[in-house]
Amino acid sequence: MALCLWWVPASMAAVLLGSTPVFAQPPSRATTGLRAEVEGHAGALWPQPPRVLDPAEAGHPSTTTAAIGGRLALYFTDRGPGRRLSLQIAGQYAEIGSFEYFDTFLRSRARTEGHWFAVTPALGVDLLRVGRITVTAHAGPSLVGEMTTFLLERTHPDENGSDFENVCDLSAFERSCSDSYRGVAALGIGGRGFVRQGGSWYLGFDYTWLSHDRHVLVGTIGCQIR
Repeated sequence: MALCLWWVPASMAAVLLGSTPVFAQPPSRATTGLRAEVEGHAGALWPQPPRVLDPAEAGHPSTTTAAIGGRLALYFTDRGPGRRLSLQIAGQYAEIGSFEYFDTFLRSRARTEGHWFAVTPALGVDLLRVGRITVTAHAGPSLVGEMTTFLLERTHPDENGSDFENVCDLSAFERSCSDSYRGVAALGIGGRGFVRQGGSWYLGFDYTWLSHDRHVLVGTIGCQIR
């Protein structure tokens, strides 16, 4: 936070203040107040949950899959180099396989997709703040979901150009769909570096360990909202 000083000449001070020359300082901006950071994530999840595989696929699936997501962090204080507490919420998503085939019983093309996601509210604390670099640890509970969806080919593509429609909400196809949810603990650490001193944009990384033996490592790009 910039600090500005004005020098008051002796002659003017004598007239206005009736005293010796002084230095006057304007009120500084408060060091407390709500600040936020919004960031996007792209990286990898491992080991991946059981994948949705085409039965005809040969070989073994990869042990990693792309993960995307983001985080919103709210800082309630900002006191220079000290450690700050933050309230965060992060979301991560990964596709865990899909395949298309012709269903001879339904006489239609069909598609099966697998999905993994995690929603994690957490408390964070700054471990290091030096220059443009900040390192933060975070911990909290995480809701993890794994889903399999079943889609049938549309007669005509919808307004978004999609050729398939999710039919899991129809009782006839309930057995072709599945979902499971669990609550786990999440611990992580992240680092970020601002593009320039005093700037709002930053780049960094974030690693999160989930207690059911999942790991998420992502690169981040974000913006600080002052």
